[in-house]
Amino acid sequence: MKNMEVIKKLVGDSITESNLKNVDCYAFRNFALFIQSMGFCEFAVKEQHVHPSYMIIIEFGTDDFLIPPRIELKKNYYLASIVSPNIPHEDKAVEFPNYYTIMIDKEYFESQFLLYQNEIPRYAGQRTIYYGHGKHTENKI
Repeated sequence: MKNMEVIKKLVGDSITESNLKNVDCYAFRNFALFIQSMGFCEFAVKEQHVHPSYMIIIEFGTDDFLIPPRIELKKNYYLASIVSPNIPHEDKAVEFPNYYTIMIDKEYFESQFLLYQNEIPRYAGQRTIYYGHGKHTENKI
């Protein structure tokens, strides 16, 4: 698989090409986009796994969310969650997941974040719901 070295840097050294057989991957330097186009990612469903990078999950409006929303989602809304490095988590093994995952290198993310803020927050699954031109942020999960 192309860019497997970048993928391992972002996801973790134990990921294999076989884990990604159902996933379209677009990786370059400090970023990777994962689209589970043919089914679930075998690495993502491992119990309490962690990543060395920041993970942003964008879930599309379905009834099969990774974590059910605590508010009512209107038509054309979607959820975005961010998880800091080394936060244990696991995904559900659904046949056709309806989310994209963006992984961002820890050092790169933090260097850019510190251009705007004085300290790095710890994200443990805080969600932001984006719609049209507005957004709503929920408390941490």
